[in-house]
Amino acid sequence: MTREQKKYYERFSGFAINCARLINGLDWRIPSNKEWGRQLIRASGSVGANYSPRKTNLPHLIV
Repeated sequence: MTREQKKYYERFSGFAINCARLINGLDWRIPSNKEWGRQLIRASGSVGANYSPRKTNLPHLIV
């Protein structure tokens, strides 16, 4: 694994884990948190959509 690939992997996995922790900690009864959580899920999904294992040869991450 090259240095650039390792750096990308660490950033991507760190972001995915932090998103999961934050979303799990939200109080979904509050409407603003619910909408904010949905936006965060959409944002983290776009990061996953832009992730290309063919370009980086890194394993898939599932959180």
